Amino acid sequence: METTSEQGFGPEFIRLPKKGKRCPLTGLSRSALYELIAGENPVVMSKSIVKPGRSRGTRLIVVSSLLNWVHQADSRRVAPRALELVEKAGHFARAV
Repeated sequence: METTSEQGFGPEFIRLPKKGKRCPLTGLSRSALYELIAGENPVVMSKSIVKPGRSRGTRLIVVSSLLNWVHQADSRRVAPRALELVEKAGHFARAV
């Protein structure tokens, strides 16, 4: 069963894309997305799902948080480093 985002369509969470691939929603690379979700004060929210007894798990990106960041980047209201990540990505996938 697929959960929907706050907007009422699409997934609520997405996984990081495989190495060499880009995010289907934003066009950002795996490393650019990781920079957004890493650190003490990440600019995009994510969740880590780890099975009991395991040391590694799956990192899921909160889609609403990612899309909010994209909208902020579009209006130039985010930190210069975040804008640099957008420019490195080269493009965004347009929602239809």
